[in-house]
Parts: sequence; structure tokens; C-alpha cells
Amino acid sequence: MEYASFTATDNDDGRRLDRIVRRFLPDVPLSAVYKYIRKGLIRLDSKKCTPNSSVASGMRIDIADFLLHAPGAPSAPSAPGAPSAPSAPLLQPSLDAPLTTEIPQVLLRAKDLVVYNKPAGIPVHGEGGLDRLIGQTAEASASLSFRSGPLHRLDRDTSGLLVFSRTLAGAQWFSARLADHSVKKYYIGIVCGMLTKDVQWTTPSAAGKPMRTGVHPLVSTDTGYTLVQFALHTGRKHQIRIQAAEAGCPLYGDHLYGKPVYGQTYSLHAWKLEFPADRFDDIPESLTAPIPDDFISRLESMFGKNALAQKENGELYWMQDEELQ
Repeated sequence: MEYASFTATDNDDGRRLDRIVRRFLPDVPLSAVYKYIRKGLIRLDSKKCTPNSSVASGMRIDIADFLLHAPGAPSAPSAPGAPSAPSAPLLQPSLDAPLTTEIPQVLLRAKDLVVYNKPAGIPVHGEGGLDRLIGQTAEASASLSFRSGPLHRLDRDTSGLLVFSRTLAGAQWFSARLADHSVKKYYIGIVCGMLTKDVQWTTPSAAGKPMRTGVHPLVSTDTGYTLVQFALHTGRKHQIRIQAAEAGCPLYGDHLYGKPVYGQTYSLHAWKLEFPADRFDDIPESLTAPIPDDFISRLESMFGKNALAQKENGELYWMQDEELQ
């Protein structure tokens, strides 16, 4: 009998065999997985074992080839770093729909995390979402049991920095740093209304949890629009969009919380992340995402120019006319 073999990684260390095998056979009932293991169709290092056998890093999981290629079984490219079988077995669940989205620009490729520059108009989750697309690329985890995925949210029409895990350690660290607010997130957006001074928006979410956003106006127009840098101190769904609308200055073009603009959506860009001192060695102190071309075009049409710049300390500001000469 032919077997396809896969080597467990550090992310798989200590996990039960049956839990790992479910990643290969997602549509097979758990009772059937138990039967295959007991019959020796699924083995550890070529030896019979039990469903609750503990897998250690470096051990080999052998799965009867016909189980991976049975009629109707899902198929997908093998995970990066996994040994190849006669025909590529499943290492990630199949997609519900064909892939039509291109992989976004990679801004940081580290051992435990990868950061993308997400374009506006593409969802993070669901059909056509980046979570499914990126989960099958070379950036994905080579672990047999751990699946790479996004570690925070960006709305479909929000562009900018989006962090994915590559290892369990990366997912745990970034999620913990988000929870203790030591990862700093900054956005830029265009709002309706004249904002002239820094403010702090503190309001409850629909679920009663606090939403806190720092607001730093960069430049305003005589026609009543302001370019703003937002510092996100909490991470509730639609937080900036909701709080901007509640403050009487919704994002320009926000059809859900503000006034729709024909043929346009809002401009909101996740432009900067600042990482705490306990970051991994290959993670920088901060990371920024280039502003999209359509955002720059809107700046030029509404504000007459694109004069966004950064000071030496990383602070974003709007250059004066004399600085542009």
C-alpha cells in the first residue's frame, strides 16, 4: 500500500494525532478517522498507533494515499515545506470558490508573522477573502496542524497593513499584544467637516464595550473636509467609521454611516504599526504601508496637492507651501 508522509513541525509538537489528521481529511467523520488509525491506514513513523497518540516535532505521519485521493475528496496545493506525494495531498481545506484575487504586496516577511499591504475592495474573510487565499501560498505555515490566518480585522474598503500569522508563537504573541494595547495602530482618512485640534473620542460600542480613538487633524479645506490621522486605542468593528459619524464628521463617501458619494467609497488607510519592545528579533520597531494611488488622487483633487510627509520621529504631518518649493 502506498503512503504519503508528512513531517511534524514545532507547531505540531504535543498535539494529538487525530487532531492533526482532521486537517488532511476535513470532510471525513471523526469516527472514520479513528477507524483508519486503528487499522493502520494512518501511522506514526510507520508504526500503528492510537487516535490520542501524542505527536512530537520531527515525527512522520503516514497516511494511506487512497484516503487523500478518494473520489470527492477536496484537493489543494500542499503546504510550503511539506514533502511531496505522487499527487499533491490536501494540507489546507479546499476553497468554496475559485481564486480570482491576487496576493497583496508583502511589506514584512518574518519567521512568525507576515504583513501585507491590503488593497481596498477586498474582504479579509469569507468568499474571495484573503484568509483563504493567503492560507495556500508560500507565506503560509508549514505546520500540519496550524493554519495561517489574519490576526486582526480590516473592512473590505479599508486598505493598508494586515498582519497574518505564520506560526502559533506568532499568533499568540501578536494577539496578546493587541489585547494589552502595546501594538499601536494608526490610520489616515478623510472626513466631512472642519477639525482643527486634537481630540480623543471615547464612546461605547453597540455591545457596551469602550471605543477609544485619538484624532489628529492634518489639514482642512475651505469646502469643509479634513484629512485626519487616527490612533486606534481599541479595536472594535467599524470603530473609526462609527465614532466619526457620531462626532458629526463621517468619513467622506461612507455609504453606511455617512452620506454616499456616487461612484466612490470612503478613504481609510491603515498606514502604520508600532511594535513593543518584546517583539521578535526580525520585527522592526514600526512599519508603514504606502498610500494607495487612488487615495493620493483623492488628496490631490480635494486638497490641491499631496503634501503628506513624516518627521524624523515618524510623526505624520502636512507640509506647508514653502516646504514644497
